[in-house]
This record gives sequence, C-alpha cells and structure tokens, in this order.
Amino acid sequence: ATVTDDDQINTVEVDASSFDPTDGNPVTLTADGPGASGEDTYGAEFTVGSKAKNGNQSVTVTATDENDDESSTTSNSLTVDTSVPTIGNVTLSSQSGINGVADVGDTIRVTAKGVSGTTTDVAEVKVKASDNPFRDEQITLSDDGPGVNPDDNAYSKEFEVSSNATPGESNTLTVTVTDEAGNTDSKNSGSDSLIIPPGTDELVSYWKLDDVESGEVNVTDYVGQNTGTIVEDQGTPDNVSSTSIQATGTSAARFKHVPDANTGNVNNGYIDCGSDASLDVGNEFTVSAYFKPTDLSEEDAALDEGIVSRDTGNVGSDERIWSLRVKEGRDTVIFAVANESGEFKQAETDRDDTIEDDATYHAIGRFDGQDLDLSVREIGNVGSQDNNLYVSDDNETNVSFPGSVDIETNPGVPLRIGFYFADNARTMDGVINEVKLFETRLSDSEVDDLHTITG
Repeated sequence: ATVTDDDQINTVEVDASSFDPTDGNPVTLTADGPGASGEDTYGAEFTVGSKAKNGNQSVTVTATDENDDESSTTSNSLTVDTSVPTIGNVTLSSQSGINGVADVGDTIRVTAKGVSGTTTDVAEVKVKASDNPFRDEQITLSDDGPGVNPDDNAYSKEFEVSSNATPGESNTLTVTVTDEAGNTDSKNSGSDSLIIPPGTDELVSYWKLDDVESGEVNVTDYVGQNTGTIVEDQGTPDNVSSTSIQATGTSAARFKHVPDANTGNVNNGYIDCGSDASLDVGNEFTVSAYFKPTDLSEEDAALDEGIVSRDTGNVGSDERIWSLRVKEGRDTVIFAVANESGEFKQAETDRDDTIEDDATYHAIGRFDGQDLDLSVREIGNVGSQDNNLYVSDDNETNVSFPGSVDIETNPGVPLRIGFYFADNARTMDGVINEVKLFETRLSDSEVDDLHTITG
C-alpha cells in the first residue's frame, strides 16, 4: 500500500477476513514489510486460512495518522479456491489384443468421467506415474481424447503398454485431477483392472502377428529389434496372409501350402526374424505361441510343420538348434533342443490324445540347460472352461540325452516363424500368432497363468 500524509502515520492495517488469515485479523503493514520498496510504501504477507471465502475476494487497507484521522481503500481482487475438484469414476480398458489383458504393444484407454472443478477450472488430469504399471511415464488425459468431448466433463488418453510393464493381475491406474489453485482429487480404477502377462519383464522378442487395416500380417517385434520379413517361396502369392483367430479374439498369420500352377510342387511361406545377438538366449529360455493346424494328414506322417524355431536340421554338424513344431501323421506337438555334439532333448505330447485340425492351441516350451518340458492347451472362446491340457517332460517322452545340453545358438541361424528346417520338414499349414521368446525358464505357476489368460 502507498500511503501519504502530512502528519505521522501511526498504523496501516488490512481487513483480510475474507481470506481467513492464519496469523489473525487485521494484518498490519509495515514500512519495511514484504514488497515495501521506498518511501511511503508499506507491505505485509499472510497465509490464506481454511475458512477463506471462495470466489473473487479483496482486502480493505486503512491508514491512521497521529491525529487518528483515517483513510481506506480497497485492493484488487484474487480468486479464492479452497474446495477440491472431483472425479466421478475411472475406467480402464484394452483397445487391442485379448480382452482383459494388457500385453506389450497393446493400446490401453483410461477415462476419467464426471470431472468437475470448483471455483476455478480444472487445469489438468493426469495418471500418477508412480501408479502406472503399464509404462514408466506420466500420462496426461485430455477433454478431447478418444471417446470423450469437452462438453461431457470427461477426460481420456490412449497409450501403448511398454516392455518395462510390471507383470501381475488386477493392475489399475490412479487418476489425479488438479485445478488451477493446486487443489487435487484422486480416484483409482478399482475393479476395472487388466492383467499384465507373466514374464513380460523377461521378454526378448514378441511378435503379435496381428492384422493391420491393409490386411497384411504385422511382423513387428514389439519388444526387441527383430521385426520379421515375410518369405514366400518362388514368388507364389498368399503363402502368408492375415486372418482372424476366434479363440483369442485377435487376428493372426495364416500360412498356406500353395501348389505351383506349373509344376504342382507345394510352395511354402514363412517369416524370417533374423539372427540378431539378442536372440541368442543360451541355455535358459521359454518359447510360447498360439497355433491352429488346418491340414493334418496321415499321408504326411514323416513331416514336421514348424511353429517357431532356430534350426538347420543338421544335428551334430556344428549347429546348435531348438524348435517348436507340429508332427503330422502322429498329430502331436514337439519341443526339442540339440547341440553340435549330437546331444538333444525332445518333448512330445501324448500320441493317444492328439491335436486336431481347426482347433486352436497354446504351446509353451521351456528349457534350462538340464530340464526340458512342453505344455499345450487347447482353447475355445475366451473364458471357456472346457479345455484340454497336454503336458510332457523328460520323464514322459523320448529323450536321447539325459544330461545337460549346451545349445548356445549358432549366430548365423535365423529365427523363423512357421518354419522348421529339416529334410523331412516343411512350413506350417495353419494359423500362428502371439509368438513370444523369454530369456528365462518360466516357473510352473507362470506357465499356468500364461495359459489361463486366454481361458
């Protein structure tokens, strides 16, 4: 306050009752107080109390001289906002992939509804970074985000799940709304939660093989740098295309055996994911994939159809290999490892409980240098309880080498999806999707959880 008088100024006081000053009322200004700069200026500071009146408020300054003469004036106004904003509810949903699951690369939408400010407007709505298990960053919601508009008091944001997501069930998000005065309100999505699959933090590569709008197969590696390339023998079209897979509610890669119009020979297609050093998982790894065979035949009993492999078929010839494949004729699934010394381990599903054409299966093969096992589950529509489980391990299948097997993969051997490289092999005739490679042997409970996610 600037105060001038021919007489001596005794007091300069402020009626700040509308601000409920915590140090009492009135507030006394002094010539050497905060903001006082130069002759005839007086200043003071006070803290706004909890009972301040909301809205535009001002103070009245009264100066009194030595003769008890007074003069008063009213200040400019400030907006008081001591009430917190509110959030009605928070919803969380996966916009891609399997319903209820948040896998790497999946699009997640978070929506805060019924958001309202108080005296001042809502300044921002954000997801607390510390409460975001899906990716390690803060996410700010917008009132013109997907599925909302500025007139419905809702805010939303879509984001992709990152490879540093934290595996677990019942993952939620906490949304915090902050108004212009700094008041906040927070609300968690509660029972509206998503599952982050086990082993996500141990993934080396993940190929969804899902669909894009053009209808082509998406060969992107959502975790590593091993995006694939579609290889079609002799240029025959449609060896590898996109299709839907009802059991998981997603789209997938369709591999076909296409006869050559001139020679009648069957041409094959597969996906080559290269041989980057990151794929050299050594003696401890897990491979997981969904598949649906479409042409199992007794006439092809000697043939193997590859699901995913790093294999040359030359066991004992300075090659170190592994493969997950379908055995035609026997209608079984095989998971095998081998090294350059001819030592190998192989697990095969029960030959008396065979797989069938046009049924969808989830296969998980595990190896830790000593123990190898294979688990295959038939799945129906998501949530179905009528599933068969095929399990095989070293004690239930043909294993040629009972000790450990060192299979550090030959750096020159590419990882191929839909392909098994051997004299009696060919590519897959069927559907494959959701191929994952982990750099660890998943635990029994993690395998069960990974199966359970899709029913």
